[in-house]
Amino acid sequence: MKKRTLCVIFGGKSNEYEVSLRSAYEVICHIDKEKYDLIMLGITKNGEWYIFEGEKEEILNNTWQSGRILPVTLDLSSGHLIVLDKDIYARDVDIFFPIMHGEMVEDGRLQGLFDIAGARYVGCNAFTSHICMDKYLTKSVAIKCGIPVANSIALNKKSQWSVDKIDFPVFIKPCMGGSSIGVTRAQNKEELKRGIDVAFKYCDNVLIEEEITGKEIEVAVIETKGGLLATSVGMVKHDQKIYDYETKYNSSTVEYLIPPPIDEKAIKQARECAKKLFLALGCKGLARVDFFVDENSNVIFNEVNTMPGFTKDSMYPRLITSIGYTYEKMLDTLIDG
Repeated sequence: MKKRTLCVIFGGKSNEYEVSLRSAYEVICHIDKEKYDLIMLGITKNGEWYIFEGEKEEILNNTWQSGRILPVTLDLSSGHLIVLDKDIYARDVDIFFPIMHGEMVEDGRLQGLFDIAGARYVGCNAFTSHICMDKYLTKSVAIKCGIPVANSIALNKKSQWSVDKIDFPVFIKPCMGGSSIGVTRAQNKEELKRGIDVAFKYCDNVLIEEEITGKEIEVAVIETKGGLLATSVGMVKHDQKIYDYETKYNSSTVEYLIPPPIDEKAIKQARECAKKLFLALGCKGLARVDFFVDENSNVIFNEVNTMPGFTKDSMYPRLITSIGYTYEKMLDTLIDG
């Protein structure tokens, strides 16, 4: 069987650059080299594109830019990679796998380039990626689907708003962003104002959202030839007020519970809502859908991640492998989708 050329893309200009390196490393470790000719394509924090021809450990250690790299660009007429070395030449790619998180990717901008070029890639298209990245827009779709969401207020820098209408505590979030970057919790007016200032550093639109007392849970959805699969539910147990970037990726006290100690009815509802949202939003290939379960076992939608983490500690591969998939089979399913 002829091998297909798979281009794994990592890095990027977003605040989640380091997470991308960890995710890409794990994916590259598990790619079946008997099935795929692998191209590793790194994007620097400045937005420069390079084919990387070194060892995968250099990606994990963020030393890849000091190794063997070739500058490239994307041919928007064909989807080929054009190598800008001494001799300019094209590299064919059968499918791109953008293992990147945050702005420039999960907001649909990279997918837009692929769509223009007619290139195949893993994950959602540009439009769906943008909708899912925007917390306000995603919650609007959830409401239309009859799925409960937390009460919230959306602001931009020109908004007129009053703190007198806000019941504390609340969370302040950039509308566009991931890994809880820029998210703060406020218990009073002063903390709210500081939190809004922080969130506006990352996005021009901000969401002020009521705090839900309960548990945070996650469902992995994967699209197979036989239809959608929604896994059981996972929960990350931690001792912080916010499950933020530092806690997610650098804490040694985090526990992963699959399934978590919650009501079976809530688990079933979360799985059904995850599939319903996946279809309503037009997702493709994969998504991780996050919910809260309150003290009365009510399931409340939180957000969708169209390119969740693939690190060794990430919930998405943990959930997929919990239903009998190997890491390799998960990747094959996504690439073949």
